[in-house]
Amino acid sequence: RYSIKLGIPFAEVATHNHFVLDRGGKVFKQTAPVIKLPDGATEDQHLQLLGVLNSSTACFWLKQVAHNKGSTVDSHGARQTQVPWEDFYQFNSTKVGQFPVHARLPLERARILDALGQELIATSPASVVSAWCVDR
Repeated sequence: RYSIKLGIPFAEVATHNHFVLDRGGKVFKQTAPVIKLPDGATEDQHLQLLGVLNSSTACFWLKQVAHNKGSTVDSHGARQTQVPWEDFYQFNSTKVGQFPVHARLPLERARILDALGQELIATSPASVVSAWCVDR
């Protein structure tokens, strides 16, 4: 269960679909479920699924089937909606697992987006500091 290095975690409650590729075998809590592909699944297979799950089509579908938790709480504790972009949805693993996925998934765009994300991470302050080697 914990030996699989690749996983696709996502936020259970969010305004939009936010799926990521975890390459580090991290541990996530129940508010960030993780999709684990079968043993032997390649990084490309993870990227293919990731590309589809982060698509606008998946976002639309998930918002149709997921519970809308609203955005703010009124004086009685009830969730209410002010504007649609503030709505938080509960994307639980059951609903995500019901998303219809075609047998052939696109890969090239997912690879490009992943490469761009890797470049962005490489320029983050934490990455720059960790790569910085000071000679004494």
